[in-house]
Amino acid sequence: MPKPDIAPSHPRFLSPPPGGPLALAVPAGLFFLSGAAGLIYQVVWTRRLCLTLGATSLAVSAVLAAFMAGLAAGGGIGGRLIDRRGRPLAVYARLELGIGIYGALTPWILDGVESAYHAILRRADPGPGMSMLLRFAAAFAVLVVPAGLMGATLPVLARHVTACFAHVGRRIGLLYGINTLGAALGVLLAGFALIPALGLARATWLAAAINVGVAAAAFAIHRVGARRQVPAATPPTYAPALPDTNAPGAPSGLRAGILTLAAAGGFASFLLEVAWTRILSVILGGAVQAFSLMLATFLAGLALGGATIGRRIDRSRDLLGLYALLAGGASAATLLVLPLFGEIPWVLIRGYALTGDRYALWSLFQGAVCFLVMIGPAFLIGTTFPALARLHAREIGTLGRRIGEVTVANTAGGIAGALAGGLLALPLLGMERTCLLAAGVNAGCALLAAALAPAPSPRRAARAAATAGAVLTLLLAYPLAWPGRRAPAAGTEAARRLESERRLAPRWAWDPRVVAGGVHALAPDYARQPDGGSFRAFLDARDLLFYEEGLHAVVTVTTVRGLPGSRSLQINGKTDASNLGDLPAEILLGAVPMLLHASPRDVLVIGLGSGITTGSVCRFDGVARVDAVEIEAAVVRAARLFASDHHDVLPDPARGHAGDPRVRLLVQDGRHVAAAATGRYDVLLNQPSNPWISGPSHLFTREHFRHLRRAMRPGGLCVQWFQTYGMTPRLALSVLRTFREVFEHVLVLAWPAQPGNLFLLGSDRPPAFDADRLQDLLARPAVRAELARAGCRETGDLLAVLALRPEDLDRRLAGADAELAGAPLNTDDTPVVEFEAPRHRHRDLRREVLAAIFRDRDAPWPPLADESDDRLRALRVPARAALAHDGLGLDEGMARAAERALALDPADAAARAAAAAACTALWRASPAGGRAAAESRARRHLVALLASQPGNSLAHEGLAGLALASGDADAAARHAEAALEAGRRSLETLLALGGASARLGRHEEAAQAFDEAVALDPAEPRAWTGLAAAYAALGRAEMARETLERWLRQETRPEARTEAIRRLNALPSKAPAR
Repeated sequence: MPKPDIAPSHPRFLSPPPGGPLALAVPAGLFFLSGAAGLIYQVVWTRRLCLTLGATSLAVSAVLAAFMAGLAAGGGIGGRLIDRRGRPLAVYARLELGIGIYGALTPWILDGVESAYHAILRRADPGPGMSMLLRFAAAFAVLVVPAGLMGATLPVLARHVTACFAHVGRRIGLLYGINTLGAALGVLLAGFALIPALGLARATWLAAAINVGVAAAAFAIHRVGARRQVPAATPPTYAPALPDTNAPGAPSGLRAGILTLAAAGGFASFLLEVAWTRILSVILGGAVQAFSLMLATFLAGLALGGATIGRRIDRSRDLLGLYALLAGGASAATLLVLPLFGEIPWVLIRGYALTGDRYALWSLFQGAVCFLVMIGPAFLIGTTFPALARLHAREIGTLGRRIGEVTVANTAGGIAGALAGGLLALPLLGMERTCLLAAGVNAGCALLAAALAPAPSPRRAARAAATAGAVLTLLLAYPLAWPGRRAPAAGTEAARRLESERRLAPRWAWDPRVVAGGVHALAPDYARQPDGGSFRAFLDARDLLFYEEGLHAVVTVTTVRGLPGSRSLQINGKTDASNLGDLPAEILLGAVPMLLHASPRDVLVIGLGSGITTGSVCRFDGVARVDAVEIEAAVVRAARLFASDHHDVLPDPARGHAGDPRVRLLVQDGRHVAAAATGRYDVLLNQPSNPWISGPSHLFTREHFRHLRRAMRPGGLCVQWFQTYGMTPRLALSVLRTFREVFEHVLVLAWPAQPGNLFLLGSDRPPAFDADRLQDLLARPAVRAELARAGCRETGDLLAVLALRPEDLDRRLAGADAELAGAPLNTDDTPVVEFEAPRHRHRDLRREVLAAIFRDRDAPWPPLADESDDRLRALRVPARAALAHDGLGLDEGMARAAERALALDPADAAARAAAAAACTALWRASPAGGRAAAESRARRHLVALLASQPGNSLAHEGLAGLALASGDADAAARHAEAALEAGRRSLETLLALGGASARLGRHEEAAQAFDEAVALDPAEPRAWTGLAAAYAALGRAEMARETLERWLRQETRPEARTEAIRRLNALPSKAPAR
């Protein structure tokens, strides 16, 4: 007969006083807040420790293992102590207070650990084994206390809220679910609000304040209950007839079996979480918000499962059988949803077509997709922990200890699953088969639970057999069930190509090319055809050459069909290097510092990519050592496909090729390597991926720049590759301000072919090009051939760049205008770029970024050691710089460079045309107050251009606009017609001709000119208004109305729509436009 469930009567074991729903709701609410605070801590602490210890999988695993080991220890110790000590709510309050106090101190604790760890690294070079041990010891020392306190809270609070054994399952499930739901909220708050708004330290202090508030509330509730000192109103009840794991007659090994199930379930859960996180990181991108969405969705599923299963497990008379069904269901659900991951990219394309670049809607849509895919398996997994806790807990007197034991086993399994998933399963099995392994483990749990039943009944045996059969059927049928979205006919070229790709990337549930197709980066392009046509065309135009799921990322190399030898390297679907459009930037990134530095010998390259930059560095004979650091070993292997592009400088064991002896490959975290180096390098090249991607973003902070500065020798150069795609002017200036905060002199360069790629060159001395040295280096065949691949065939080509000199940058940063005032430093504590840039990554703001950076420059060309007039004239430096600005919207810089070139050589025809074009553009964009001066400047250059080149179409176009603005319609028409005769059918020429014709009463000619202007640029409001006015003047009111309605249908800008509506309402109409 089961033991009666009667709690001890001593006051210190009293159950909570009666209070209706509040008696449970208030502690549950406190535990919800505690869960939110706990995940805020985990996000912040993991981030800080990985910044210190390195972002490699080993370092991240060490941090995770240390944190979870603390949770396990706390759960085990706390559960045992609470059964002996009593007063669980008071103990819970002390635990929360301890977490809050320790949490508030962690910013200083972590600073101390970072200083000590880096001091050790700079004095010694520990090997891989010792380094791993050191990292785990550092993480464990920081995390064991707070994680232990957190781990103890569940068994302690469960002991408080459980007054009746018949409610154990419901109460444990509710606490587990509500705490996990709070954790999901904490993840979202940390990723989307707290860290970007407050920074890491203040986010930690906010979490600490939550813990202290929870502790205060718990103390207050405890004191009220202690004053009453009455037992719970619930009458004693008996537990359901379940096997007692301590009873003498219990089946042998039942207790060990339940704990084994808890460990195996934790293993499968974390294995699946690791795999899903990797899959969705590839699909959604590496932004921190995407990771927050993924983790929050998984936690929400666990929470819902735990909170809803409680009543069912309390009523169950066959709890082991119920657990078998839940575990088997989790296994089957994992298999069933796996093919859906391959459909997510297609769904996201349709979603982006609906949301556009509205970040909040786009994030909500991604979160909803994740939730719908993951909720089923996550829900079922979330039900298993409360079920096992209920199975293992046999009486109130030992409730805390039993829950603690299940927590320890589950967490230990979770540690094993996280480590095995990240370090072994993903690189060895891949994402898909790791999910299969997790499903298999859950299926094994179902079978083990059925086998543990003390008295198997026919119904239980049939249920276990059905569960095992269903899972086994899915596992066997799985590779055949999803052949792919489109299977080509056998024997065709497409079929042969597909077979070749399958050997590189075995596919069952999904097409790896689709998952790694870069939808997160190219969504605006793909969404032009919401049915996926653009995406399909993109995939069909490329062949897969390399595919590997590495420790940190999925790495692919593709080639464009029809372009033999073309190569593009993608990391998690985003192209990070190629021998196509990226080639000039990759070459110049390695060559420019070699050209600037007087005698570069030792070089550090952070971020291997295709290896082209490393190969460019090795073209210079004076280089003695190149340390190339890459965190992902799969990238190293992929870079071997670029051997002809990087001059075979990398070792290739498959070919028995040793590579360039000066190159040393280090598969490590670049930030970690830089932090350990002191004064080792003459040149440091920092070429991470985009600053909005979590991981590479750590290489754009002030602290990392300080590591680079410390690793640089006196007179050295540090070059930061800064990709401004998806950046706002404020964020771009934030990176520049941060870089300048560390380096005494900073030169900013951008080549006109790729103005979105900036080179930030920092040094302790003013950087300047030595023209004589440039000419000497260009005389060397290897260097000349390398630079020719980047389009630089002579000295002047190297200087035809956009340049922001150190003094101009300092003046720009000191300007404190409204735009710059909000550009804070990008630090480890306040990583504004990483958290804000994802909000803008699908917006093309490159022109605005260039305008914000390359503004207010006295000399818009790169600095030379000798800037005499003779040298500038001989190399045509200002003239080349002027041409480099053309078409980028940097008209003031172009005008100043061209005017300087004309001062050096008045006969320079190219400089004369550049000056006229730039000053005309400045006049068109000038505000009313400065229009007269801008008009005079433009007219002077246009007249001079026409005088030197009669019939010049640019001069006629500019003079037509000036004449029209001054009211001289005859002159405007004459110049516009001359420009057209010279072949310049540009928008401005047509607008000038249309405007002049309208003023001269030649409305038919005006309508024709404006109609051509509309066809040339449908986004130009002046063309639409001019055409409608011309039709109205001709008495064709309906055509005018149709023109304005066409404009209104395609116009999205509010001010332009308002103007279209105003003009429509001014026409005779049947009804006012709205």
